[in-house]
Amino acid sequence: MFSPSSAFPGARWKQLNGDNDDGRLWQSEDLQKQAAPFWTDLAWKLRDHPALVGYDLLNEPHPGRTLAGLEEVTSQGCRAWQRSVAGSAPDLNRWNRRLVTAIRSVDNRTPIIVEPAGYAALAAVPLLEPIDDEAVICSFHTYEPWVYTTKRANQGRYEYPSRMPIGWHDGTEAWDRNQITEAFAAVGEWTRSHALPPSRVLL
Repeated sequence: MFSPSSAFPGARWKQLNGDNDDGRLWQSEDLQKQAAPFWTDLAWKLRDHPALVGYDLLNEPHPGRTLAGLEEVTSQGCRAWQRSVAGSAPDLNRWNRRLVTAIRSVDNRTPIIVEPAGYAALAAVPLLEPIDDEAVICSFHTYEPWVYTTKRANQGRYEYPSRMPIGWHDGTEAWDRNQITEAFAAVGEWTRSHALPPSRVLL
């Protein structure tokens, strides 16, 4: 899979940008207009390569955090943000539609990966607008409970199933099969509401 995750024009990954988020892409129509011919040229070059399995438009997009300081991704916060930017440069759904159209002008079969806001957050999946293309796949990333799944944070302190810290806050919550089912429920509801098959969701 190809994804311009580290140095896309106007969205330089913070690890390569002095640990600062680069939000220019979500503020500039000119930079966004550059993205379509970039993907068109790239798809034209790669479309028949035997190792190609898909195009990931942008790894872990996060216009809300960059522009509005949405540090903690919640469904409510993402929904309010999406309403406030609909139809403008920070609108991730508009970005996705534009780039899918560009790629499909030269490659009508390779899968295309779109990701929700908030670094492809689980909580932001319901805000994605499905694209009418059977080979467009929604990918989301989840590491919760982060302090358990991240070795440097866990350091052998937590086991599954048990109680885990709640994000960056005080207090704990139980993580077991029921919690996982509850955490992923919104994705199931989203696929059902849009009549999407499970094959169009990637974790």
